[in-house]
Amino acid sequence: MDARALFSQLEYNSGEFPEDVLDDAIDQWESILPLLLEELRRAAADPVGLFDKGESYIRHIYATYLLAQFREAAAYPLLVDFVATPGEIVMELMGDVVTEDLGRLLASLCHGDPELIKRLIEEPEVNEWVRSAALDALLVLFGLGQLERDDIMGYLGELFRLKIERKPDYIWSSMVNMACDLYPGELMEEIRQAYDQGLVNPGDVNYREVEAILKLGKGETLEATLKHQRGLIGNVTDEIGWWACFGESNEEDNLDMDSFVLEDDDYSPAVETVVRSGPKIGRNDSCPCGSGKKYKHCCLTRRADPRQPGLAQSVLDEITEAAAQQPVATLDELNALATRAMNQRNRSALAEFCGLNPDQMTCMLYEPFTSPDTVCFSTGVQPVNKTGIMRVFIALVEAIGEDGLKATATGNLPLKFCKALAQQLREEDDNDDRLLLIGGIRSEKDLGVLHCTRLVAQLAGLIRKY
Repeated sequence: MDARALFSQLEYNSGEFPEDVLDDAIDQWESILPLLLEELRRAAADPVGLFDKGESYIRHIYATYLLAQFREAAAYPLLVDFVATPGEIVMELMGDVVTEDLGRLLASLCHGDPELIKRLIEEPEVNEWVRSAALDALLVLFGLGQLERDDIMGYLGELFRLKIERKPDYIWSSMVNMACDLYPGELMEEIRQAYDQGLVNPGDVNYREVEAILKLGKGETLEATLKHQRGLIGNVTDEIGWWACFGESNEEDNLDMDSFVLEDDDYSPAVETVVRSGPKIGRNDSCPCGSGKKYKHCCLTRRADPRQPGLAQSVLDEITEAAAQQPVATLDELNALATRAMNQRNRSALAEFCGLNPDQMTCMLYEPFTSPDTVCFSTGVQPVNKTGIMRVFIALVEAIGEDGLKATATGNLPLKFCKALAQQLREEDDNDDRLLLIGGIRSEKDLGVLHCTRLVAQLAGLIRKY
């Protein structure tokens, strides 16, 4: 397939990630490069026309990530012109790409030259989330050693004192966040004045958090910042192939697969052939190690290290010792002996279970409604509509309404709704700072209670994506 045919294949999102097409595009990068640049040029020149192509149009996003992967310097001014478009249209066209990756995209294209990035930061007509992402780009360049901390802090000082309009705006919260990432010592007076003048929203970053960073110290702060830097854009498949808009199997939503155990032997990894020396333990039986978990969720998935015997090994040692004291003649007798030993262990109270034994803990975890002797439910249950998940679900249903709620490019709920809900929940909970995040709410996943509620509602069939 030639470059133009590949380019055509990337126009709309069909619900499946076009990995093969993108791989071929990367192999033919010299041929497809002019087409990608032209796509970005058209987006910058006519973003409204791009919007009119419909919600499933996605080629401008593929083009942006591919050009960043190629480190194409010619794309730098084009991307800046595109995202500098005033108003909300950039968020409509790019969604979570702005809040999660725009900083890295800009850093990948600028080749260490931050001047156009600074233009985005200082222009008051640019969308607030784009300005914040431009600040993130400077942080990425710092992490790469292309900008010095002192130079960035000097520039931040100019922003605080002179270059940013003195009215409440998210850019002030972003500036405080960036100062915290680089250690705010020399800018504390400017930061304090910004809070005193009401320029920074405490719902985005609280002044107490700034003081906490100050107490942490410069060395630890910078070490933590560098540790969590994601760097420049890499292979486009690794960057966006997991997005929820590319089919339900990629996430719901990007769940950690290490938390799951594959039960079908056809998909299990190859293992060594072993001879079982003890009784067979069912996958759904209580684990003999005494953890209170089912066997399939505990020691079944572990690879024993003979140099570091674990609980399962200690159980085996107990059975071996019991067998030595009470000789058995048949395999059935050995199985009976082992069963008695495991039952005795699982009925013994454990301090880490607050006096419950493993059998009781298993009932509590997996069968709470059929174990009344172990689990007692409060008779003064809070009204359903006052519980956290129902409050969030009701707010979500009201926002969806009859017209629906447009998802972002990555399949998440729109940023405005997430941020407004976070503020609403904080006010209802007497300004509970547990809802605050350094950096504020940048996507649905930053508000864990909303993300979990949306997933539960979707799995329950109460809401769905189109």
